[in-house]
Amino acid sequence: MDHDLVAPGWTGLPPFSQPFLHALNRMRARETVRPAQLEAHAECLLDAACGPGAAARTASAHAAVGLIAEHARYVDGFALVLPLPRATGVAARPAAVSRVVSEAGVAERTVVLARGLVARLAPEPVEVAFATTIPAALEDASEAALAVALAAALRPGEAPADHLAAARAALEAETGVPANPADLAAALSERPGTVLLVDTRTYETRPLDAPSGIAWGVVATGAGASPARVRALARWAERARAAMAAAGFSPSPRDLDPSDLARALDAAGPKLRPTMEYLVHENRRAQRFAIALRRGDAQMMGALLSMSARARHARESLTPAERRALDALDARSLEGVLGATVSGLARQAVVLARPAALPGALEAARDALGAPDDAVLMA
Repeated sequence: MDHDLVAPGWTGLPPFSQPFLHALNRMRARETVRPAQLEAHAECLLDAACGPGAAARTASAHAAVGLIAEHARYVDGFALVLPLPRATGVAARPAAVSRVVSEAGVAERTVVLARGLVARLAPEPVEVAFATTIPAALEDASEAALAVALAAALRPGEAPADHLAAARAALEAETGVPANPADLAAALSERPGTVLLVDTRTYETRPLDAPSGIAWGVVATGAGASPARVRALARWAERARAAMAAAGFSPSPRDLDPSDLARALDAAGPKLRPTMEYLVHENRRAQRFAIALRRGDAQMMGALLSMSARARHARESLTPAERRALDALDARSLEGVLGATVSGLARQAVVLARPAALPGALEAARDALGAPDDAVLMA
């Protein structure tokens, strides 16, 4: 008979595991505001701040963290992302003068970004209010969800793919760095906690059901990469793609035939080869992860996450705190931690573990990163 390893009352594990299970149950039992409730709250904020007016258009979008996805910021291909049970809701209506309001406690940088996005996405003056349950430390997720929700509310006659394209253009113009299309596509997910395989060329997504007996956790650091560094990495990627195209190969990893890989990488040259290797192998790791997920091979999933983390470290040099966090998680492999990676520009730690091992693993990562208690999230 199958058992839910995190169900209250299940005692099939050793006694020392019970405190971890109870902690996990408490974390999962925290109430999460639904997107429809956020939209309604945004409408109330709009009326309270601007007075009654025309009926508001509402929209919402989920937060998401990348599993093997950072390469998609620089080249089209396939990415793995994990939507979270956190979201942003938006309400918008026509007005004489544009105005953006939010609930108290929202980070000032988020409000400033919202004003800029509204100016780029709205064809006419509008009043906009937004409410969110996404922590400010999850910067990538917060920005992507806000941009997608605003595009949907401010451009009601367009298709979802058009909303994503408009959100991406507006977000890149406002932040000055490449946006990750995988984060944007995952913002429209209706199944938080389910891994998505994203085709970043078309924004198509495919949900992948996870095997039983695994759990996801996130520790948000709020310590992102500098915009200058991200733009430099984007330039290296563009040069590598141009060198591949000049040699007669496809500049996209998704179109590169495996038999051509060695010759294509040689064509990139010694300076550009490491960049192209990173992009090609990350794209393939994402596909291999999807296969492992379908097969229920949790050990392979964890190994691929850890390989992705090492590849990113080789390319970008993780901070000492990030390395300490990954080392602390690696040290818990015998206790049920399957793998971990560093995700997004905000550099959050994403952990894959057995349910009983997850609370302790997240505590260790939080301590190594110096993150506050509220920076720990369950997927």
